[in-house]
Amino acid sequence: MQQLIDIASHSRYLTMLNIPSSTLLYDSFRMIFLYTLSNGLPNLEQLILLGRDKIRGDDVLRFLQACFQHRRLMTLKCWFTLQRTPPMGNFTLKILLGAMGVINNGTVNNPASDHPGPPRIKDFRLPRFMEEYPVQKFLVPLLKHFGPGLERLGLSSPTDGDLDQLQRVCAENCSGLQHLATSYQGDLKKDMNISSVIRCFKRPSLKSLSMDGYPHLHDTRAILDALVDCHSHTVEQVDMLHCGATLDVLRRLFVECKKLKRLWVMDSPKGSVDNQIRYYFQDNANNYITGPTWQCLEMTELCIHLNLYQNGHGRVVGEIGRMIKLETLGIGYNDTDLLPIPERDQGPGCLAELRQLKNLKRLRHLLLMLEFWLSMGQAEVAGP
Repeated sequence: MQQLIDIASHSRYLTMLNIPSSTLLYDSFRMIFLYTLSNGLPNLEQLILLGRDKIRGDDVLRFLQACFQHRRLMTLKCWFTLQRTPPMGNFTLKILLGAMGVINNGTVNNPASDHPGPPRIKDFRLPRFMEEYPVQKFLVPLLKHFGPGLERLGLSSPTDGDLDQLQRVCAENCSGLQHLATSYQGDLKKDMNISSVIRCFKRPSLKSLSMDGYPHLHDTRAILDALVDCHSHTVEQVDMLHCGATLDVLRRLFVECKKLKRLWVMDSPKGSVDNQIRYYFQDNANNYITGPTWQCLEMTELCIHLNLYQNGHGRVVGEIGRMIKLETLGIGYNDTDLLPIPERDQGPGCLAELRQLKNLKRLRHLLLMLEFWLSMGQAEVAGP
């Protein structure tokens, strides 16, 4: 960490800093970092703490207080988790709001006031919270204070509450907020709370939704339904990590979201530490997308995972072939070890299906994942 001070002393014009969240775990590192943040980086605009470390509440308070006293910081992304155990000392959500300059003596600070840390934050990802962020006591004052300048918000684990009040606050204070990042919990109640928050952002309407979840959890129906119900006319980008969706939700995305430009879905396959891109175009009965023609012809980036061994994947490739603005395309097929050998040997020719992509004249980046080649069943790539 001494090197950080040395770098900062010679890099006063540094505007972006990306460091591990473990920096906040140790007293000596944390003290040096907070000193550097307060005294050595006057032009810092973006600060990102990556990692899933569990940080004590009191230490998070000191960190956020230093961040929100910084005069130029506009992007703050906290990927770490607020620690619930051992006890968080004097930490409470009310004190947390005070540390961020949201409240003073119990009153929400006016964004136009001369408070030492006026809300110039445009991109703010809240730390993960092992409990929940309550709507009335936390989200409402947070958005009243930061909303006028906020463009991107990262939020996990909201509770249910007075959603009508939250919707009013969003409409009155968050005219520039168009990008939401959240976490898929795999918990029905928590995920319904997230979907309810998404429905609150009717004005303004969202342009992008980014989600991260847990491996092999694929039913994000409530969240994506809320996105399509309220934002189909504006949403341009959907990014999902460790998430998926079923037949009817996918059909809605591709048919109703005409401005969709990017669908990027990543998952970690069993036994692999590398992220693979996969998406399931089937419901629980292995039915494939049928019905209306896809309308998202503005798509420029698409990464999906298909099931090779059921009728319908050719139809999906054909629909992709109509997306003539595509510049990036990733395609994979299901894991070969999920099916018995005889059925695996009967897979149709994938190369023939790809001929339907011949009209993608703008395509610059093509990713054909490992299981694509393993699953083709083509004589020219078959093993001995």
